This record gives sequence, C-alpha cells and structure tokens, in this order.
Amino acid sequence: MKQFPLLQSSRLILRKISEQDREQMFRIRQDQDINHYIDRPPLKSEKESQALITKIDAGIENDKWIYWGIGHKESSELIGTICLWNFSEDKTSAELGYELLPDFQKKGLMTEALEAVIDYAFLTLHLKDLKAYTHRDNERSSRLLERFDFTVQENSSEESENMIYRLHNEWE
Repeated sequence: MKQFPLLQSSRLILRKISEQDREQMFRIRQDQDINHYIDRPPLKSEKESQALITKIDAGIENDKWIYWGIGHKESSELIGTICLWNFSEDKTSAELGYELLPDFQKKGLMTEALEAVIDYAFLTLHLKDLKAYTHRDNERSSRLLERFDFTVQENSSEESENMIYRLHNEWE
C-alpha cells in the first residue's frame, strides 16, 4: 500500500494511528467493557501503548493489515479502532476487527465506521469475503454485523466462545 487510506463518514474520520494517540490507545486497550469480550490482556502502561502503535505501523508498512483510528470530525481524539487483517494469501479475503470506547457506543458511530470500511474492502480492494469473530455473548456486536448482512458460518463450534460471521462481496 503506497498511501494510507483516509476514510470518512458523516461524523467520523478513519485515519492512521499516530504517536499522539498513545494515551487514547491505552484507554481503549485497558477498558474493561471492551476487553470483556476479547481474549487479550489489557495494556499496563503508555509504554506498552507506544509499542502497540509501533507494531501497528510495521504491519501497515508490510501490507499485513490496515488499521484505522476512529475519530470524530469535530476533534482529533481517538475513540476507537477498526481494521482489516488476516488477509488470505491471495488477498481476496480478510478479517474485520473493531472496538469503540463505551462513551461513544449506542450512537451509530460504529455503523458509520463499518460501512466505510466494508465499502473500501469491497469496492477499492475488491475483496470477495470478510470475516468477523465476535464473542457469543456480545449481542450488540452480533446485531451490528447482522445489520450489514453478515451471516454466522455453519462451522462456528458450539464449544468456542466466538461466533464466526461472514459477508460475501455481492459486487464481485
């Protein structure tokens, strides 16, 4: 990828995460409500947050993922993230991941962000499929994905805590 793709919706800017986002990234990755459904340890310091941003940048540079920071158009403050990652070897499918600080949830913001990223994935990158994993008990995430016509894959194991959702590119 030559230039990082800046995406916009009516209220949001999806942009590259920078060193200035260190404190907000720490808040996001330490938030108990967000981490409740994600199997990852919370960040312990802003130093770890900086290391995460460095890792994200390296992955972007090596075409491993596209990792956007979600910000309101009104301010530059990072309120969440959304990414395309785990691209297939032939670059026809990817996994979608997202998180949003609780103060900004239930306002339709992630719907706007998801719409922009899905359009980018299908219309610009010409991906054929997107997958998203969400915890079985995360009903809001499941409803969000279903709003975009993601469907649960049949091979979602009953033993697994995660459900696998899939969206096929109808434009291809």
